[in-house]
Amino acid sequence: MKSLRSLTKAFGLLALALGPVPALLVHATGLDVAYADSSNGKGNGGNSENAGNNGNGGTNNAAKTTGSNNGNGALASELKGMNAVHANPNALKNADPNSQVGKIAAYQNAALATQAAELAVETAASNLAAAQNGLAVAEALPASTPEEITARDAAIAAANLAIADATTAVGTANTELELAVAAEDAALLTATGSEPLSDEALAYIRTELGL
Repeated sequence: MKSLRSLTKAFGLLALALGPVPALLVHATGLDVAYADSSNGKGNGGNSENAGNNGNGGTNNAAKTTGSNNGNGALASELKGMNAVHANPNALKNADPNSQVGKIAAYQNAALATQAAELAVETAASNLAAAQNGLAVAEALPASTPEEITARDAAIAAANLAIADATTAVGTANTELELAVAAEDAALLTATGSEPLSDEALAYIRTELGL
C-alpha cells in the first residue's frame, strides 16, 4: 500500500537521523507490503462511447455506471462494491457508517490519518537530526579557559537532553504510525468485504479518494 511505502521511507529517515547515536536507536516494526502505482486503462474508453452512440453499447454502458472514464469492465468487476468510491464528497461525509459508502469514507479517513502519521515521523526524525547537529556544535566549542569549559559542558548537556527528547518523540511517532497503518488496513478490508484487490484496483481507489 502507499501508506506502507511511505512508512519505509520514513524509517529510512529515522535510520539516517539515529546514525550518530546507536544507543538511542528506536527500532520500528518492519512492514513489507508491496504497493505499485499503476495508471487506469484508457484503451477502451473511445470504443465504449462509439458503441453507445451506435445503440449497441449495452455492455460498455454498464461499465460506465462505475463512474470510471476508462471503460475497463474487468476493473469495475473487481471493484464490486468499491465502485461507490465515485460518491460525491458530501455523500462520503454524511454516509451511514454501516453503508458501503460509509465504509469507504471510513477507509478514506483512516488513510488520511496514516498520511498525517507519516508526516509526524518525518518531522520527528528531522528534529532528532537537528538535535544531533546541536551536540556536534556544542562539542566543537572552545574550551581553553575554565569559563569556556563550563559553557561547553553546559551546551553539551543541553544538546544531550534535546537528543533524548527527540528520540522519545521519534519512538512515539513510529508507534502512532504503526497503529494508523493497522487501522487503515482494517478499514480497507471492511470496505472490500475482505476481498483482496490488485495493485491497479487499489491505486485507482486511492486516486478517486484523493489519497
